[in-house]
Amino acid sequence: MPSNVTPSKAVSTRRRKPARARSRRSRKSRKTKAAAAAARRARRRARAEEARQSEMFGRAAAFFRDGKYGMARRVLQKVKTGPNTGLGHRARIYIEICNKKTARKRPKLETLEDYYNHAVRLFNDGKYPEAVRVCNRGIRMDAEAAHVHYLKAVAKVLSGKTTGAVAPLRKAIALDPSIRVTAKHDPDMESVINKRPFAKLTAS
Repeated sequence: MPSNVTPSKAVSTRRRKPARARSRRSRKSRKTKAAAAAARRARRRARAEEARQSEMFGRAAAFFRDGKYGMARRVLQKVKTGPNTGLGHRARIYIEICNKKTARKRPKLETLEDYYNHAVRLFNDGKYPEAVRVCNRGIRMDAEAAHVHYLKAVAKVLSGKTTGAVAPLRKAIALDPSIRVTAKHDPDMESVINKRPFAKLTAS
């Protein structure tokens, strides 16, 4: 015969963990995920830095092959501190070679072309302020030498003295209007050629 007494609900014997313990585990899980995400970002940055280092080494090698040892050395200085230690070691070796290549004796300068050619060598070695000084000496010999004025302008641009490059470029174009076209297609003038007042000076 059924009993009229309603059986009480069964009480679970499973022990429940305190809410605080669950909260600690949740925080620990979030921290672990955050640490993993940070590690992934760090690996991506490292890969990107190594890719940039490799790209810079390629640029430096191209400068080196073209005999532009000063420019190659400047780029290699950045390569040697990159994350790839193998490339860094190679960069140090090339820097030493560049140092030897650029350690030339002062040439005997007598004619305008002597000064111009010496300025070109300094320019190719990345010694832009020295190239400007030699151009100035050449210009004192012949103020109508358009090619020397132009070299001075480009050396000023690459040395960061863009304001000082305006006058020699204007003079070069006045002496030889074809320099407008030269400047427009010169990779060394790329950073300024579309900006005022350079764009106006080279406008056809």
